[in-house]
Amino acid sequence: MMEALEETSGVQARAARLIGMPLRTFALKYKQFGLAASRHREPPG
Repeated sequence: MMEALEETSGVQARAARLIGMPLRTFALKYKQFGLAASRHREPPG
């Protein structure tokens, strides 16, 4: 999941499609694994 998110610049719908998982399932697992809370984007620069 993390690789798919990195490859799709954090777009969950594209990442889910990339790994062949329904978006709803992907989003649920994303939340269960705590990725939403731990993923912080760095400001450009």
